[in-house]
Amino acid sequence: MADEKEQVSDPVKDPPFRELGRTGLKHWGGVLDDEFLRELKGVRGMLIYKEMSKNDPIIGASLFAYTTLAKEVTFRVDSAKPGDQMADELAEFVRGCLFDDMNISWRDLLSEIFTFLTYGWSFLEIVYKRRDGEQAQSDPTKPADQQPPASSRFDDQKIGWRKWAIRGQDTLINWDMDDAGGIRGLVQAAAPKFERIQIPIEKALLFRTTSDRGSPEGVSILRTAYTSWYYKRRIQIIRGIGIERDLAGLPVLTPPAGVDIWNTLDAVAVAKKAAAEQLVRSIRRDEHEGVLKPFGWTLELLSSSGGRQFDITAVIAQLNAEMTISIMTDFLLVGHEQVGARSMREDARDTFSHAASSFLDIICDVINRFAIPRLIKINGWPGELAPKLAHGPVAEIALADLMDIITKAAGVGLVFPDEVLEKYFRERAQLPPAPVGAKRPGLVPREQEEDQEENSDEPMADEDSREADDKLRSKKKVKPAEDVREETDEEVGEDEEPDDKAEDDKDKERAAKAKRIKRLKAKRRIFGE
Repeated sequence: MADEKEQVSDPVKDPPFRELGRTGLKHWGGVLDDEFLRELKGVRGMLIYKEMSKNDPIIGASLFAYTTLAKEVTFRVDSAKPGDQMADELAEFVRGCLFDDMNISWRDLLSEIFTFLTYGWSFLEIVYKRRDGEQAQSDPTKPADQQPPASSRFDDQKIGWRKWAIRGQDTLINWDMDDAGGIRGLVQAAAPKFERIQIPIEKALLFRTTSDRGSPEGVSILRTAYTSWYYKRRIQIIRGIGIERDLAGLPVLTPPAGVDIWNTLDAVAVAKKAAAEQLVRSIRRDEHEGVLKPFGWTLELLSSSGGRQFDITAVIAQLNAEMTISIMTDFLLVGHEQVGARSMREDARDTFSHAASSFLDIICDVINRFAIPRLIKINGWPGELAPKLAHGPVAEIALADLMDIITKAAGVGLVFPDEVLEKYFRERAQLPPAPVGAKRPGLVPREQEEDQEENSDEPMADEDSREADDKLRSKKKVKPAEDVREETDEEVGEDEEPDDKAEDDKDKERAAKAKRIKRLKAKRRIFGE
């Protein structure tokens, strides 16, 4: 009806703009309760993951491999609009803030971030500073609010990062979460004051290995290795006890005839039995070994005979393999257990490299989504010009494989030896640099190649090469038998053979030169030069 008012949807109350459901993540007051193993919940679980990473050599080596590989990867900051002056300046600004001007090096920062492999998450608080050059040294006798501003390598009055400070996983009290399960911040109590501090998510970066129903704690990569580690740890304890008993022997203490140590109603017998039990328990193979026994008592050490029903060393090796497979570092065991081949090791390393690259992608995504845009916004620059952090390849091509690629590519005319390629190869092979100004056969500078192509007296390389090839093929054609017999009766002038030979050499030279020019043009077309 005309007099009815047109109804306008309210974005606040309209269901398409409201979140109706929930993720199903179990948490009470910001404390997660989604782990079904009681020993892996909360702070107790963090302590177990810490013990696994610090005490187990296999797990420790695996985590060290991930962290070390990440430190060797090259990182770069790409401009949002290459060629745009302002976008390129912002990329250079972020590059200086991230790699040159924080009070912690980029490699050390990666070590802090990569603790998310052990615990499933890492929480870093962002601390800003004004880039105002060198400042006075801090005074430890004054409180934090009276300290001089932080120093900077730059003096442009812009706002940069002072540091990204890790907040220990074992200092977590609870998460600050909204009704829909969104993360609003972290509440911690850290040594030495153990004060309750809430850090908003807008002032921090949260790195997670994975997102399980929006859980802020992610999932530790050691979670699937816990069962194998649990049994391995206990079997190692049993093995240690067994080795000690095999070395010392099983002590057997026999009382003299007529002495009843089993009479619980006789106080003297009870005391003798307790003393005898203490004696056999204290027998050890060390610098204090020795036994002082009462008169008449008999002590003997029984040694084990025969082998064990189970090979404990093989069982531990199997558990080690299960742990490394669960975190994709099984290549560490190839050769140590007298199994595996080089091809298996290379395949396992490829899988490990892909996993490490995935973790680096996660780190770059978090920085690009939250850290860099906030820095750009706080300085008053347009957000669409925010640069992006990217990482290089995780694993380089093996030198032997690289040489095989270069050889095959050069064989089909895709790659030609030049100074840039030689420099790169010398660096990869750890060879000394070439002498300055030295002339090496086969290496032609780019400018000289262009001059040779422009000044060439064979502009039609394709036609010349075909013509020269046709002449050579025509000279090599097999003639009929009767023609050969007729030629034997004819005399060939002595002055004709040198002319034919000179003409053949000229044709070969022209064909070779034309092919070189043709390959050079093909190279320029392929590489867009």
